[in-house]
This record gives sequence, structure tokens and C-alpha cells, in this order.
Amino acid sequence: MNSPSVTESRPNLLIRLWRNKEYRSVFFQILTMVIVFAILGMI
Repeated sequence: MNSPSVTESRPNLLIRLWRNKEYRSVFFQILTMVIVFAILGMI
């Protein structure tokens, strides 16, 4: 019984974070900065 609850807690945590607008916007800002710096690093 312990292993199903452990496997279910991770997706639920990610879904809760994804549905939160503040966390989602921060995630997209970080992702955008990583992409921008990666492109600048290639030049």
C-alpha cells in the first residue's frame, strides 16, 4: 500500500504546482532565460 501512495504523490504535486499561476509564470520565466542564454552562448 505504501508504493502506490508514493507514486501518486509526485504527479499530484506537479499538477498542483502547474495549476498555480504564480509557479507556472516563474517556471516560464526561468525557462525563457535559459533558452536566451543558451542561444547567446552559441553565438
